[in-house]
Amino acid sequence: MRERAAPTARAVRLGPLLLEAIRFRTVEGNEQARLDQQQWLLRTAQSLGLTARDAGSVTEIELPGPAGAPILGLVVHGDVQPVDEKQWTVPPFAGIERDGSVYGRGAADDKGPLVQALLAMHAIRDLPRTHTVRLLVGSDEESGRLT
Repeated sequence: MRERAAPTARAVRLGPLLLEAIRFRTVEGNEQARLDQQQWLLRTAQSLGLTARDAGSVTEIELPGPAGAPILGLVVHGDVQPVDEKQWTVPPFAGIERDGSVYGRGAADDKGPLVQALLAMHAIRDLPRTHTVRLLVGSDEESGRLT
């Protein structure tokens, strides 16, 4: 029998942050959910030692490099497609972890990659960098409008 490896500190953090992100009902037209998620992003980035700013419908999260350094841009979106909740076996915005998997609207597209990017930036924050890393989190990719 093979034992499962103990999760790293970062892996332990991924699940809870993703569950939090899923709980925002960021479908088109839900401006309050977008604002709530943006405030969560600003607080979470700060808690991870990153710089964050509200840029309207985009949240910019940055890990500064040397002065005048080129920028490595990462782009994700925090909104999701509308959902018919009756067709789900779990509540889509509850954010449920079961047997090591996370279930909820946006877990793979695109809130999972959003949380992964935040944690990757946090993981390298104390390493020397030649670039500034800037994560842009859009809020209307799923609406058909451009941010």
